[in-house]
Amino acid sequence: MSETIKEIYDSLNKLDDLQRLISESEDGESPWLEFKAIKRQPNEKDKEFIKHQKSLLAKEICAFLNTSDGIIVWGVEYDKGKLAITNDLTENLYDLLDKCIKTIVQPSPKGIDFKTLTDNKKNALIIFVPRSDILPHRVWGEAESDYRRNYYARSGTNSISLDEGLIRSLYLSKGRTPRISVYTEPFIESDSRISLNVYAKPDSTFFVDRYYDCEEFFLLDGLGNHIEIEEDGSLWTELNYIGQRANYPIYPSNNPILLFSNYISMANVSKSGTFVDGLMELPSISSGEDIDLSKEDFEGIKLIFTKSQFACDNVPLIIDRKLYITGSMTYEIKNRLRLGKNSFAFNRNTKFKELEEKYDIEIFIMETYTDDEIIDDLSDGALRLPNNDIPLTWLDSILERYSRELK
Repeated sequence: MSETIKEIYDSLNKLDDLQRLISESEDGESPWLEFKAIKRQPNEKDKEFIKHQKSLLAKEICAFLNTSDGIIVWGVEYDKGKLAITNDLTENLYDLLDKCIKTIVQPSPKGIDFKTLTDNKKNALIIFVPRSDILPHRVWGEAESDYRRNYYARSGTNSISLDEGLIRSLYLSKGRTPRISVYTEPFIESDSRISLNVYAKPDSTFFVDRYYDCEEFFLLDGLGNHIEIEEDGSLWTELNYIGQRANYPIYPSNNPILLFSNYISMANVSKSGTFVDGLMELPSISSGEDIDLSKEDFEGIKLIFTKSQFACDNVPLIIDRKLYITGSMTYEIKNRLRLGKNSFAFNRNTKFKELEEKYDIEIFIMETYTDDEIIDDLSDGALRLPNNDIPLTWLDSILERYSRELK
């Protein structure tokens, strides 16, 4: 969706305008859209009813103020794919919203806009809430005790209460540049399938739903030859390109967040190179679909290069380059699987430090290798080809050959 939340809000004037915004979630909501019916409970007194509704509204307003731009439709209920105005209040909604903003939300926010929605002589409010630049906000004042003193943020389609540590971080984060990046990491699932998992390293306090990100990779065999995927023979293959608005919001967290995955799989085709066998078509790629390789190419994968380019508001362009060294797909991995071992994690090793600094790249090697199999022969002055081990001179020659493309 290329429109901003404010542009979407400006385009909303009637109930049918909201219908197009309904998501596939169970409640029809999205991270930036909240439907909030105004329902009176049996035997609920007027004063309790008004106080409860104002408290619920303050909670949603604070959540968007603390997280990202959002739209609250106050007085509209979603049921079985349809929207209807559900408003049991007889009071003026404008006045109640104004009092809510001034007396319950603390500190008092700026930039909130709202307008009336009318259908079948019933009224609701469409409220635009911009992300605040005076974080964090809390429910206070005349709110119900269950909500008073609480800080809220959006998580998916829900507004959740924040813990004390995160609240403290929000206070400390004013004026601080967020620390956010994205990277691709392979995971060997079997001897015929590798997943390429794209992770975000989130900031502990910042929510990001608008960013630029481009994820690319290329494969080499044990001789350092490029395993072609694209029809035009280009080196890099694009996994995903995200511009302006992301389909994968990055929420505050202290741990990496999986955004999406692509898969490299062994296709049931042989690659003999003869016309009689037919021409094997190179695969087309889209997020979440398999990238099929011939048996020969798949089992030949030795090196996986990844490049990530990420930027968002307050974060300049970050380019992340990584090299992953796999084990033998035909022997070592099959052997471990046969023995019931299915862990194929990648680790860094201090022996790669000199090459990492020389080529500005992080190097990871599958945990199946021992330290003795990484041969530090850079000072020998002679190229040593790999067998079951990994000579640094060989790795240096590969990185030098592709150094221009890695920049």
